[in-house]
Amino acid sequence: MNEIFIISSWGLGEDRILSIRLRPMIRHFLKQGWCVTCLCPRLGGNVDIDGPLFSLIYFPFISTHRGLLSKFGRKVIFPIIGFLYGCWSILRAKNEVRVFSTIPEIEALVIGVLLKAVFPKKVRLVLEIRDPFSINRILPWGQRRRSFYWEMERQLLKWPDQVIFLTSEIRKRYLDNFGANQPWVKNQSVITNGFNRLDFAESVPQKVQQNDGIVFAYVGTFYDGRDPIDFLKTLEEYIRKYPQAPSFEVRFQGVVHGKSLEARILRTVASRPLAPHVKWLGPSTHREAVRLMKNADVILIITHKKGSEYAIPGKIFEYMGAARPVLALTSDPLVVDLVNTHRMGWVCQNQADLWYWFETYLPFPDKIRAFRPDAASFAKYEIRNIHRTLENFLLTKLV
Repeated sequence: MNEIFIISSWGLGEDRILSIRLRPMIRHFLKQGWCVTCLCPRLGGNVDIDGPLFSLIYFPFISTHRGLLSKFGRKVIFPIIGFLYGCWSILRAKNEVRVFSTIPEIEALVIGVLLKAVFPKKVRLVLEIRDPFSINRILPWGQRRRSFYWEMERQLLKWPDQVIFLTSEIRKRYLDNFGANQPWVKNQSVITNGFNRLDFAESVPQKVQQNDGIVFAYVGTFYDGRDPIDFLKTLEEYIRKYPQAPSFEVRFQGVVHGKSLEARILRTVASRPLAPHVKWLGPSTHREAVRLMKNADVILIITHKKGSEYAIPGKIFEYMGAARPVLALTSDPLVVDLVNTHRMGWVCQNQADLWYWFETYLPFPDKIRAFRPDAASFAKYEIRNIHRTLENFLLTKLV
């Protein structure tokens, strides 16, 4: 029997993208007869996974505090106790155990490396790199802190047997920085995110509000470096120039990190030209986010202005599942290529492009609604196909 030990730095029941990805992945492995153990610091919500082959280990006391105590619990207590529980699980296992760690939450890799060091012959350490850690230039770290984490990551990356990268550009950066003389270089692969068609399998939705105009939707998080200010300012200019333009509505659903940025966004949204057109809906569950996507005529992608050239936002695959046209405000080459290759919608690389799009399409709602993404080409990103690729990779004989 194949056995996998999954280490998550977030609660398996949480509405975070990592947890949302892990739950169907675990169900896939269980369906294929794997013995699955998942280690996480807390539960975080309803998991709805059970069966004789599944074990869930979590520590409720880690999430009973907030602030520094909570961070200390996740960064220090969780790796220590998680390692001990991992030892116990691996000792019970009869076969080789695939220990699956995922970063940039570095504590998951620390636990995996410790288990590999104690059980070198029984553990196959599989590292998934969803986002760069020490070489992530978006994070506002000083040079001393970044150098410390770079050396820490360099040492940890001597231990994995296999490595999974979410994009080809992340792979390139890790090979350039850490790939010299590492055995995992011959045992690595790019496996992207995907979308779960079952999440979008409900009947054709009804609009949340009666509105004959175009409905735009954005789902996700904003923080310094990635914000909707350019989009809103361009939209405000358009409304001032064309006050009689056909009606439309923009719905933002998610979280803003940073009080200063949040205040700036809310102040912009409340301005007189924008207020009738822009709705700030705040945080949501994944189910509510799916509903918002399905009720939209156009879904927005807004990426960092610089520094995220290596990334493909996980939400873009969810947008495939919604089968709605995408308007992407980005110059990130991987996102641009994905949108254009799969005819997902339109790309605006700057405010001038966005202004042109508003003038070309907003006066003609029927023209926007007539656009159909190439949904047939999305099949390779369906989560069941991604899981098959992942399983085949895990079963591959090491070189």
